[in-house]
Amino acid sequence: APHPPPPPRPAPRPPGPATGALGGGRPIRGAARGSLLEPLGIGPGEGSVRRLVEEVHRHLGAAEGEGGFAWRPPRARIPVFVGAFGPRAVEAACAWADEIRPPGISDTGYFEHLRALVAGRARLGCEVWVAVDADRERARALGREILARFLPSMRAMTDFYAVDAGAAVSDRVLDLFVAAGTPADVAAVVERLAAAGADPITFSGRLGHDPLWAIDTLGAMIT
Repeated sequence: APHPPPPPRPAPRPPGPATGALGGGRPIRGAARGSLLEPLGIGPGEGSVRRLVEEVHRHLGAAEGEGGFAWRPPRARIPVFVGAFGPRAVEAACAWADEIRPPGISDTGYFEHLRALVAGRARLGCEVWVAVDADRERARALGREILARFLPSMRAMTDFYAVDAGAAVSDRVLDLFVAAGTPADVAAVVERLAAAGADPITFSGRLGHDPLWAIDTLGAMIT
């Protein structure tokens, strides 16, 4: 089915003073631990959260004593968030991270479990994997495709929900981990997570069969 016309794009924001950066003074360092880290030379299960943060700092050229930026950051210190969902990684990150942002959060149950663990020691957001489309079933088929790739690496969450990571992705399982459906379906997920205290809420994943349409739709949803 053809997409409806996307919402109008907002006028581009001019770069922040003296930076020339697309982020307009909003860059952050992100760190994660687990699978899919082979490009950084870290295999599954190796190292620690701190090791990964050191690697991120090195790639940014922003570790103490280095001057890797080609522009002057508007902030002397860039906040660090950790993309963690396992209890040990979350517990460790509470000691030094500014924010913990678990991925694959669509249902509020696991978010509330982590909020109790964090107990106010760090800001707790979440990363929502999105598959949005005017055609609900097409969006949900894409959501299953996204989730099937990552589910075997999400043991802490699959154990919490008693999910068999090797089984076909049912509607229940899809809705636990992915915001998949029409814009109204995705908006409902965002509203539930915001009501549960998630801050910030970010979007990632394939977004949709038409990513540009999805970006415009998600942008209209949160502005």
